Amino acid sequence: FWRQQGHIREARQWLRRALELVDENIDTETHLGLLNGAGNLAGEQGDLLEARDRIQSAVHLAEQSAPRWQRLLRNNLAIIA
Repeated sequence: FWRQQGHIREARQWLRRALELVDENIDTETHLGLLNGAGNLAGEQGDLLEARDRIQSAVHLAEQSAPRWQRLLRNNLAIIA
């Protein structure tokens, strides 16, 4: 929705806020989705440092507990690079 409507900045604000609220009770899939989404949208807006940091954090999390995410995240990290 945000991308189609041209509201990427708003989407980034919501994702940033959601990531601020992450605690140990969040499930890994949701956390990975937030990090990946935040990284991708940051990259779309040219904020490559935040994009790299968010996706790299997701890669580290996926290495620990969600191997099926690793290929997608490494691909997104390569796109950012």
